[in-house]
Parts: sequence; structure tokens; C-alpha cells
Amino acid sequence: MPVQPLVRSYLLKRIIMLVFSFAAGGCLLVVLSMIQKILIGAPVFILKGYLVPVFFGGTSGVLLGLWIIRLKAANREKEREKENLRVTLDSIGDAVIALDVNGNITRMNPVAAKLTGWKLEEAMGLKLHEIFVITDSGTSEKIEFPLHRIIDKKEVIHLTDNIVLKNKSGEVFYIEDSAAPIFGSKGLCIGVIIVFKDITEKHMMKEMLLQKQKMEAMGNLAGGVAHDFNNMITGIFGFTDLLLAHGPDEKCRRYIDMIVKIAGNAASLTEDLLTFARKSELNFSTHSLKEIMKISVELIRHSTDRSIEIIENYTAGDVVLSCDISKVENAVLNLGLNARDAMPDGGTITIEAGVSALDEAFSRMCSFDIVPGYFARISVRDTGIGMSSDTQNKIFDPFFTTKDPGKGTGLGLAAVYGTVKEHHGVVTVHSEVGKGTVFNIYLPFNKNSELMDSEKKETVEMGYGRVLICDDDEMVRTIGYEILSEIGYEVVLAEGGQECIEIFRENYENIDLVILDMVMGGMDGSECFREMKKIDPDVRILVCSGSVRDSSLQFFRESGFSGFLEKPFRRWELGNMVHNLLN
Repeated sequence: MPVQPLVRSYLLKRIIMLVFSFAAGGCLLVVLSMIQKILIGAPVFILKGYLVPVFFGGTSGVLLGLWIIRLKAANREKEREKENLRVTLDSIGDAVIALDVNGNITRMNPVAAKLTGWKLEEAMGLKLHEIFVITDSGTSEKIEFPLHRIIDKKEVIHLTDNIVLKNKSGEVFYIEDSAAPIFGSKGLCIGVIIVFKDITEKHMMKEMLLQKQKMEAMGNLAGGVAHDFNNMITGIFGFTDLLLAHGPDEKCRRYIDMIVKIAGNAASLTEDLLTFARKSELNFSTHSLKEIMKISVELIRHSTDRSIEIIENYTAGDVVLSCDISKVENAVLNLGLNARDAMPDGGTITIEAGVSALDEAFSRMCSFDIVPGYFARISVRDTGIGMSSDTQNKIFDPFFTTKDPGKGTGLGLAAVYGTVKEHHGVVTVHSEVGKGTVFNIYLPFNKNSELMDSEKKETVEMGYGRVLICDDDEMVRTIGYEILSEIGYEVVLAEGGQECIEIFRENYENIDLVILDMVMGGMDGSECFREMKKIDPDVRILVCSGSVRDSSLQFFRESGFSGFLEKPFRRWELGNMVHNLLN
């Protein structure tokens, strides 16, 4: 059958491509003869599905046909190898990118396409740095991929830790990766293969673990500092109270009152230090929301300059909260200071208090565990710089701050979150960049609550009995001895847990109460507590500490302690606590 011009042209082109191969084998004349016969219209026959020209005057036509068949089979084998390679790469769970020696992308699997955001057809032929944008997560500096080092040294490398990959759409992933040279059949390096995987979740878990360890370390530090600091403040309170009890003149009383006030401020500072080191024992009492707001707003006013206007709007009526007043006041103060810092060029802070009803739908959508009902709402709104949604998602995280180094601890808003959660409330935030921010605190209250008398009973009841005080701080032992001795008690002192056990074992039938410090060197309070319970299961023990953790206090609760007194304490607090326990 005659060969169509298109087919003839195709065969001619294929044979010309093979001229040099045949020439190398001494067959150049034969090939040229074949070309000539194709040009003059030689007939063809079909051999195993291929068009083969018939060349008269020899067997060259048949030889060429067989050669084309073998070539086609070899091409098919290469295609199968390519397909097997593609399937293998596509099946790998890690991302894979292949490069030539010039850094051009030659292959990429679906995982790599997903992470980089580039499709294979888009990425083919591009330079690696165009789609593989990596930075150091610590310094945010761009990392250059060491292509030439891999090719020149022919070694496998692992890039540094904390690598961040930014994809085509701007998403960021933490990755770990390695790269290795690709060798050809002659042992020459013909490219580089990169294997990497998304470790964002692993990185976040690591960060959470580090955060937990940091909080534990901070808790241990704060607990140790608070314990020693509160012992000192206990001594200051105790001796000033004893001076006041002996009726000083008006001038001395004024000086003593100033000392007490300063010591009280120091005690508040210690309490702030302990906010995230532990869940402190909440001192719940009933307070007017209006009074809480009045004190908090006054503190905020004293902390802001004249470029910031403060507007108050109180619509809550006679709402009474059962709360730890110092913590709620600190929460409102923290929000006010945060609003102030968001307006470096001045602006307006609007502080409102009202009542809101939170229903079932709200409680289901809320991340806080709340019971639907009436809530006192405290709002702090500013006209400051605002926050992005990403910042809002992190704003309550401990140690997270948008302030310059040295200007913020990142604990203020985390303290707000902790206080609200301890009071079974809710805190929300809404902000827009350039438009300001509003925080809302919702605290539950009983509409039928009545305001209780919050005046402290500063008179001390006289008593009698034998009290054993165990504390490793000499000042605390001394002030405890002076206070209790003066109001009628016989007092025995122990410098630590071991001495306390020895005294108690010999005299437990004549000891009416033990005042036991929780944190001591050597035998600590919990171990001493257990030993005394073995000697006398009915022993009355008043646990005392300035750095208590919920987990530690829970042990004493479950083991049957008689009461807890937090340092620093006042003369009447210690005296009345002992009187109540013994009567």
C-alpha cells in the first residue's frame, strides 16, 4: 500500500535521527540508501503494527523494521519505569521534590504540591527558591538551600531545626527535611532530591510541653520567693499589731499604720506573683459591684495620663457579687492598663457595668464551663490600635505579649482569664485593627444575694490550751509565740519537722493544737503531718503557709486537717482561728 506523505515524512525524520547511530557502526551508506528510497516513494508493509519501508535490492528494509521495533520496546520499558517511579513517589507520605544540577524542579509528589501550594505543572522548570521558601522560626531570616554543597560534596544533609515553610498562599508550616544527591549510571551527580514533612502539630506539642515546664519552673521560683517573703511580712504584721495592742500614742499609731499599709501592699505584690504559680485559696465574700467598679476605676485613673479620657457607665443597679474582691479588682485593673497601653497617643477608655442573661445557646458555644443565668457584665473598651484575629487567639496565653521586650510580662491578661475561670465566669474579646478593642467579663450572681458585713473583726478572744508551733523561720515562730502567749495560751516551739515529731511523740496527750508550716527544709509539712497522724489520729492541726498549691492543700483536706491559715496573717486572724479550733 502507498505511504501517505505525512507517514513518509515521519519515517524520514525518525531515520535521520538515527543516522549518526548507524554511522558509528559503519552503516552510513545503508542508511542513506534507505532515505533515498523513502523519498522516491518506496512501498511499505506492516510488521507487528509498524509501518516498515520495503527497500528493493537487499535486506536493509527488514533490518530497519526490526530495529524500530526494538527501539519502540525500549521506549515502552522506559515509560513503565517512569510510571513506576511516579507511583512510588506519589505513594510516599512525605513531601518529595527532585531537582537537576541547576536547581530546576524536575519532579514533585502530591504531598509536596499540597505543602508548597504549587501544582506540578506550575512548578516544573522553576527554580527551587521560587516555591520552597524557608525561614528560621527564631530569627525569621530566610534560609538559602545548600544545593551546590550537596552536589559538590556528594553528601546527605539535614537542615537546621525550627525551619518554617511559607507556601504559595502565605500559610506557614513547621517542617523537618533532608536532602541527598542523585547519581546517574556512570556515578555522576545528576540532581538532588529533597524529602520533608509537616511537623507543625509536633512542634506545637513541643511548645506546649516547654510552656508547661516554664510554668512549673516559674511556680517553683514564685513559691520559694513568696514563702520567704510572706514570712517576713508575717513578722512585720505581727509586731506592729502587738505594738498597737499596747496602746501607743497618736503619733506612734500613725507611723505604725503606715508600716501596716506598706506591708499590705507587699503582701498584694506577693499574691500577684503567685497568680500563675498556683490556684490560691479564694477568699469569697459578698461585695457590691458598684463599689468594686469604683475602686478599680480609681486605680485605672491614677495609672493613666491626661491624654486618655475615662468614661464610666454603670447600669447594674444593686448587684451583689460573691467573689474574691482583690482578684476581681485586679482583673478590671489589668484590662484598664491593657487599654491604656493600646493608646500611646491618647484616646478614650469606656468602662461599663451592667447585667446580662446568658442562655443555653451561649453556654454551648462558649469555651468556659458556665451555668446559664444572670451575669454581672464588666466591659472595658478602648479606641486604640486594635488586634488582628491571630493576636486575639493568643491574647490570654501566659507570656504572650505584643509589647516591646522589657515592657510586658505577658501575664496580665492571662491573670484575667484565670480569675474569671475561678469565678465560673466568661471573658470575651472583640477587636479590629485600627478601631480598638472591647473586653467583656461576665461573673455569675444571685439576684437575691444580700451584702454582708465586710468589716474585719479585729478584736482577739482570750483562750487557754497548749499549742505547738512548727516553722523553720525564726521570725514566724517568735511572732506566733508572742501573739498566742499574750492572749492566754501556753506555746511550745519546734524549728522543723523532725523536732516537731519528737516533741509531739513525748507530749501528744497534752498538746491541744499544732500549727504546722507546709514548706520547710528537711522534713516538710506533709510528711510531718502523716507522722503525727500515726501517733494520734485525732490530733488537731492548723496548716499554715504563704505559698500554697491546690494539690498540696488537697492532701491535707483529705487527711483531716483542722483548718488553714494563709501567711501573712494578722494578730486577730491567728488568735481567733486558734480560739475557734479549740472551742
